[in-house]
Amino acid sequence: MQIVTSSKNCKCKHCGNDIYSGDKKFEAGKRKFICWNCGNSKDGLMAAKKANTVQKKWMDDITLWANNGGLRLLYGDEWEFSAFERHHALGRAAKHNKIAIGHEFILPVPFDLHNVSSNHPLNVTHRKKAFTKEFGKQSELFIKMIRSMDEQGYKVVDVFICLAIKETNV
Repeated sequence: MQIVTSSKNCKCKHCGNDIYSGDKKFEAGKRKFICWNCGNSKDGLMAAKKANTVQKKWMDDITLWANNGGLRLLYGDEWEFSAFERHHALGRAAKHNKIAIGHEFILPVPFDLHNVSSNHPLNVTHRKKAFTKEFGKQSELFIKMIRSMDEQGYKVVDVFICLAIKETNV
């Protein structure tokens, strides 16, 4: 077993950012470290299973919905025209009761409330409890988004996936 100590000059092949800090160790060939900037692992492959065509269309629909006023519904008038990022609430590989929900349980979240570099007091990445207290559980926000998207004619995710997401404690 070869143990490798990472260095601060370990860069992502995709975006060029540091992949992990200099004090972590990993067993060579066994673990993948993920770039926080673009989601790629050290060898340039995605750590979680890539989204399929239907899931990519779902992400595009979320983006379109958010650009057409969806952020206002979820976060209020203050955030209506904000730049946003797509937030995988439990990560891309998430499952609940053996049902894959990772690529479906996505919320558009304003940049200041999501990005790892933001120090906003309601940032979901750093302060989940504060975010939840202000806006509600992420699963509830998801259901609110689904209802609105369905009313507007978007093709929404399967009902079993929606129920699995609703059952999560997030």
